[in-house]
Amino acid sequence: MRTVSGSWGFVGGSVMLVLALVSGDVRQGRGAARADDLESDFTGGAAGRYAFFDVLAFQRDNGATQRPLVNDSDTGTAVLSVGDLAAATGLGSRLFVGSRSADGWGREAGYFGVYGMTAVSQVAGDANLAIAGPISQQVLPFSDGDTVRTTWVSSINSAEFNAFRSRIEGDSFIDFLGGFRYLSLEEQAAMAYTCCTNTPTGALRSDYRTQTSNNLFGGQIGVRARRSWDRWALEGWAKAGVFGNAESQSQGPIVDPGGVSTVVRTARSSQGSETAFVGDLNATLVYRLTSVWGLRMGYNLIWIDGVALAPNQWDFSTNADAGKTLVGGSGVFLSGANLGLEARW
Repeated sequence: MRTVSGSWGFVGGSVMLVLALVSGDVRQGRGAARADDLESDFTGGAAGRYAFFDVLAFQRDNGATQRPLVNDSDTGTAVLSVGDLAAATGLGSRLFVGSRSADGWGREAGYFGVYGMTAVSQVAGDANLAIAGPISQQVLPFSDGDTVRTTWVSSINSAEFNAFRSRIEGDSFIDFLGGFRYLSLEEQAAMAYTCCTNTPTGALRSDYRTQTSNNLFGGQIGVRARRSWDRWALEGWAKAGVFGNAESQSQGPIVDPGGVSTVVRTARSSQGSETAFVGDLNATLVYRLTSVWGLRMGYNLIWIDGVALAPNQWDFSTNADAGKTLVGGSGVFLSGANLGLEARW
């Protein structure tokens, strides 16, 4: 497991990059610009309100523990591993609304979500596909599989509430912010084994399904900067926080369909908690459409560390406690683009 202290390196250098956006115009001791000048600026540094909405297209990495899932029983080699599960791009949305007073203090609320990041992998054989563990000897399709289909689905939802203090100069500003954030990571993983497709009895199928839930609560700090020129503006933020994660995992029953269907393992679940980390980086270019509206396009990096992932809960052993252990300490790295609209008035 990556430590929380090490995770701060994800944003440490990036804070300096965000500050560099305005380093030419915002300096210590230069004093705030007049409020009547700021109120007409496209910087968003003026007293007033703002809102923006982005459509997101994010890709996630495969942070699950790398291990074999399916072996070729004839050769003993792995034909499917956790590393083969590559998630497709997931779509999402982000909405923020906020206000800034003439004295430079402000507050905002925001939502962020990415939905249905799905990885699917399938292998085919001829009664030679076996699950990579002793439970293959207790479930017929797990030892004599003709096909195996594996899926992994993830969804993220997050809400945050921040207060900030602005330092404003001309066409640029820096916000120093702190607040509360909640983030939910929900995952489902499933393996579907089918066997006996060429036998008189017909095809038989057994599934192994797991699900994880991560609920992160905690505080975050960060910096956001914006610099404007002509009809353009460049904005970026770096935020990071330490969280408590209330996590759980559950598993469906495993049934052997051969002969009289037998429940080999009953449904099981477990809960736990751990310390987690979230780092959030964004850089966005804004094109001014009117005095109020702007078109946004940018790129994002998000790191979530200290969570339980669904594929890590698969337990192929046959001991009495199999499937009852919560496996946490993993991470998720997200990257992707945003496209949207903003309003400042």
